[in-house]
Amino acid sequence: MWSKKEQFLLWILAYLPLMGIFLLKFALENKLIPSSLQVIWGKIPHTSEKVTELIYAIIIVVLGSLLGILITRGALKKAKNSTSSISEVYIKRYAKPRAEHYSFFLITMLLPLFSLDVKSVTNLSGGLLILGIIILIYVKTDSISTNPLFFVTGRNVFQAEITNTSGSENRRKVFLISEDEFLDLNDKFILQHLVGDVYYIVSRR
Repeated sequence: MWSKKEQFLLWILAYLPLMGIFLLKFALENKLIPSSLQVIWGKIPHTSEKVTELIYAIIIVVLGSLLGILITRGALKKAKNSTSSISEVYIKRYAKPRAEHYSFFLITMLLPLFSLDVKSVTNLSGGLLILGIIILIYVKTDSISTNPLFFVTGRNVFQAEITNTSGSENRRKVFLISEDEFLDLNDKFILQHLVGDVYYIVSRR
């Protein structure tokens, strides 16, 4: 089972590219980019100031995303191989979550990116503080199933109804994270509890 610290880390990683863009904007506006980097870009022909800023932004997003992918894969691999909090279940029905399941993350990612002015230290600190509060809300409500890092690591998130293999028809509504794009309802599955109503699932085949 994941602790609050692990959830907090995964949400930090999800917002890491946005935080990097904030810092980049602040550095560019206040001319804090090291002169050695300025010299490198100056040697590249046809490199305007806007193109240079775009290159910086792409590098930040790529590096932030790669870091998030590596750490998330490690966390999911650890959960998959764990022998604690496991159970066998049948899946009665499942479906991909609707788009609005991820709408809050998209809004909190795109709105600050295009509307927040981070020229001053005060504005930058305010922007990072807002992101920190948003992340704390995610952690407090165990909303890890909306984290986009699962998609970029090749996992699928499903809303599902499950029952125990003991024959009980008591159904539970949960979120499942799986390596498989399709789940066979005739199979038994091993369920590894992550947090709240979110589980990592592996077929017994």
